[in-house]
Amino acid sequence: MALNAALISALGELPALLRYCQDDYWIISSAAVALHIQQDIGAADIDLLVSRADGHKLMQQYRLTNQADQRHALFRSSLLLQYHGFALPVEIMAELTVKSGSGWQPIRPQSRQQIMTGANFFFLPDREELAKMLACFGRPKDLERLDLLAAYRPF
Repeated sequence: MALNAALISALGELPALLRYCQDDYWIISSAAVALHIQQDIGAADIDLLVSRADGHKLMQQYRLTNQADQRHALFRSSLLLQYHGFALPVEIMAELTVKSGSGWQPIRPQSRQQIMTGANFFFLPDREELAKMLACFGRPKDLERLDLLAAYRPF
Protein backbone atom coordinates (compact mmCIF):
# COMPACT_ATOMS: atom_id res chain seq x y z
CA MET A 1 0.00 0.00 0.00
CA ALA A 2 1.26 3.53 -0.75
CA LEU A 3 0.23 7.08 0.12
CA ASN A 4 -3.30 8.00 -0.93
CA ALA A 5 -3.88 10.09 -4.04
CA ALA A 6 -5.21 13.15 -2.18
CA LEU A 7 -2.13 13.30 0.07
CA ILE A 8 0.21 12.84 -2.89
CA SER A 9 -1.59 15.62 -4.76
CA ALA A 10 -1.56 18.00 -1.78
CA LEU A 11 2.14 17.32 -1.16
CA GLY A 12 2.83 18.05 -4.82
CA GLU A 13 1.25 21.48 -4.37
CA LEU A 14 2.62 22.24 -0.90
CA PRO A 15 5.93 23.78 -2.09
CA ALA A 16 3.92 26.71 -3.51
CA LEU A 17 2.90 27.53 0.05
CA LEU A 18 6.24 26.65 1.65
CA ARG A 19 8.14 29.09 -0.57
CA TYR A 20 6.96 31.84 1.78
CA CYS A 21 8.57 30.14 4.79
CA GLN A 22 12.06 31.32 5.65
CA ASP A 23 12.32 29.54 8.99
CA ASP A 24 12.27 25.83 9.75
CA TYR A 25 8.94 24.07 9.36
CA TRP A 26 7.72 20.56 10.13
CA ILE A 27 4.90 18.40 8.85
CA ILE A 28 3.48 16.70 11.94
CA SER A 29 0.70 14.32 12.96
CA SER A 30 -1.04 11.99 10.47
CA ALA A 31 0.68 13.26 7.31
CA ALA A 32 4.07 12.87 9.03
CA VAL A 33 3.25 9.29 10.02
CA ALA A 34 2.11 8.51 6.47
CA LEU A 35 5.36 9.95 5.09
CA HIS A 36 7.49 7.99 7.56
CA ILE A 37 5.86 4.67 6.80
CA GLN A 38 4.89 5.44 3.18
CA GLN A 39 1.41 4.04 3.76
CA ASP A 40 -2.13 5.34 3.36
CA ILE A 41 -3.35 5.94 6.91
CA GLY A 42 -6.30 8.12 5.97
CA ALA A 43 -4.68 11.49 6.61
CA ALA A 44 -7.49 14.03 6.29
CA ASP A 45 -5.20 17.07 6.24
CA ILE A 46 -1.59 18.21 6.46
CA ASP A 47 -0.60 19.70 9.80
CA LEU A 48 2.20 22.21 9.33
CA LEU A 49 4.15 23.69 12.22
CA VAL A 50 5.80 27.01 11.28
CA SER A 51 7.38 29.99 13.00
CA ARG A 52 5.16 32.87 14.03
CA ALA A 53 6.84 35.12 11.42
CA ASP A 54 6.24 32.62 8.62
CA GLY A 55 2.67 32.08 9.80
CA HIS A 56 2.02 35.81 9.50
CA LYS A 57 3.51 35.81 5.97
CA LEU A 58 1.20 32.96 4.97
CA MET A 59 -1.76 34.67 6.61
CA GLN A 60 -1.11 37.83 4.57
CA GLN A 61 -0.22 36.08 1.30
CA TYR A 62 -3.29 33.84 1.29
CA ARG A 63 -5.62 36.15 3.24
CA LEU A 64 -6.15 33.55 5.93
CA THR A 65 -7.94 34.23 9.20
CA ASN A 66 -6.29 33.35 12.49
CA GLN A 67 -8.64 30.84 14.15
CA ALA A 68 -6.58 30.40 17.33
CA ASP A 69 -9.11 31.19 20.02
CA GLN A 70 -7.24 29.47 22.89
CA ARG A 71 -10.40 27.59 23.91
CA HIS A 72 -9.28 24.08 22.96
CA ALA A 73 -8.93 21.89 26.03
CA LEU A 74 -5.79 20.13 24.77
CA PHE A 75 -4.06 22.37 22.20
CA ARG A 76 -3.22 26.04 21.90
CA SER A 77 -1.26 28.04 19.36
CA SER A 78 -0.64 31.70 18.61
CA LEU A 79 -1.70 31.10 15.00
CA LEU A 80 -4.09 28.53 13.60
CA LEU A 81 -4.67 28.97 9.89
CA GLN A 82 -6.51 26.73 7.47
CA TYR A 83 -5.65 26.70 3.78
CA HIS A 84 -8.10 24.90 1.50
CA GLY A 85 -6.50 25.36 -1.93
CA PHE A 86 -5.10 21.82 -2.29
CA ALA A 87 -6.53 18.30 -2.50
CA LEU A 88 -6.32 18.15 1.32
CA PRO A 89 -6.60 21.11 3.69
CA VAL A 90 -3.41 22.40 5.32
CA GLU A 91 -3.67 23.36 8.97
CA ILE A 92 -0.89 25.82 9.77
CA MET A 93 0.12 26.34 13.40
CA ALA A 94 2.67 28.56 15.13
CA GLU A 95 3.80 28.29 18.74
CA LEU A 96 1.81 25.10 19.34
CA THR A 97 1.44 23.94 22.94
CA VAL A 98 -0.23 20.86 24.40
CA LYS A 99 -1.71 20.52 27.87
CA SER A 100 -0.02 18.00 30.10
CA GLY A 101 -0.09 17.19 33.79
CA SER A 102 2.45 19.95 34.41
CA GLY A 103 0.69 22.64 32.36
CA TRP A 104 1.07 23.83 28.78
CA GLN A 105 4.13 22.34 27.05
CA PRO A 106 5.55 23.79 23.81
CA ILE A 107 5.76 21.51 20.78
CA ARG A 108 8.99 22.52 19.07
CA PRO A 109 10.67 19.61 17.31
CA GLN A 110 14.43 19.37 17.68
CA SER A 111 14.96 16.85 14.88
CA ARG A 112 14.36 17.67 11.26
CA GLN A 113 14.25 14.67 8.95
CA GLN A 114 14.03 15.28 5.23
CA ILE A 115 11.77 12.94 3.26
CA MET A 116 11.47 12.95 -0.51
CA THR A 117 8.07 12.40 -2.12
CA GLY A 118 7.79 12.71 -5.87
CA ALA A 119 9.97 15.62 -6.95
CA ASN A 120 9.71 17.41 -3.58
CA PHE A 121 11.26 17.04 -0.17
CA PHE A 122 9.66 17.87 3.14
CA PHE A 123 10.79 18.15 6.73
CA LEU A 124 9.24 16.32 9.66
CA PRO A 125 10.34 15.21 13.11
CA ASP A 126 12.30 11.97 13.12
CA ARG A 127 10.38 8.82 14.04
CA GLU A 128 11.38 8.88 17.71
CA GLU A 129 10.43 12.50 18.23
CA LEU A 130 7.19 12.10 16.26
CA ALA A 131 6.31 9.10 18.45
CA LYS A 132 6.88 11.17 21.61
CA MET A 133 4.74 13.95 20.16
CA LEU A 134 1.86 11.58 19.35
CA ALA A 135 2.05 10.06 22.83
CA CYS A 136 1.97 13.56 24.33
CA PHE A 137 -1.12 14.44 22.30
CA GLY A 138 -2.71 11.31 23.71
CA ARG A 139 -6.00 11.32 21.80
CA PRO A 140 -7.23 7.91 20.54
CA LYS A 141 -6.40 8.82 16.92
CA ASP A 142 -2.88 9.90 17.95
CA LEU A 143 -2.34 6.64 19.82
CA GLU A 144 -3.50 4.71 16.72
CA ARG A 145 -0.96 6.65 14.65
CA LEU A 146 1.68 5.89 17.27
CA ASP A 147 0.93 2.17 16.92
CA LEU A 148 1.24 2.41 13.11
CA LEU A 149 4.56 4.22 13.42
CA ALA A 150 5.86 1.68 15.94
CA ALA A 151 4.76 -1.29 13.80
CA TYR A 152 6.63 -0.01 10.74
CA ARG A 153 10.13 -1.38 10.46
CA PRO A 154 12.26 0.15 7.72
CA PHE A 155 14.68 -2.15 5.94
